[in-house]
Amino acid sequence: MVYLNSGTQDFGDEKGGKTTLKYNAKDAIWSPATAIHIPELLTDEPVRIIEVELKKPGSGKSATGQLDPVKVDSKHYKIEFENDQVRVVRVKFGPREKAPLHEHMLNRVVVFLTDQNIQVTGEDGTATTAVHKIHEVSWGGPSKHREENLNNEPFEAVMVELK
Repeated sequence: MVYLNSGTQDFGDEKGGKTTLKYNAKDAIWSPATAIHIPELLTDEPVRIIEVELKKPGSGKSATGQLDPVKVDSKHYKIEFENDQVRVVRVKFGPREKAPLHEHMLNRVVVFLTDQNIQVTGEDGTATTAVHKIHEVSWGGPSKHREENLNNEPFEAVMVELK
């Protein structure tokens, strides 16, 4: 789950138990598959969530390689959490910052937490521009490229790599 705004929810279960979850805008939180539950929003504002629901167990594929973005560019790529199904990486670029050549080895879902205007240059030198609005979601397959934030504003996204 990627939460787009702050809030608090109670989750009741079939046995009468209750768990309270407090979250902040831009939080990425793992929610394992559970039995039936009953959510109750405790804040005045509606909850806005991007939910990536996995239908199958993880394949055991590795998200890392020699050009893993977390290894070659730890300034911009930080692991939020990882398990047998996903690796969730927070991506942050300052205005006009660049990332070196890196490789995404797995399919991924990207949640844009700010507007994106990035030049993506493949290893063959072909450059394209990727533009997304805040809260949009995109799908990407394995790729090897460099990136440059073309905006004069910071860029932030959460990348969910599917194992």
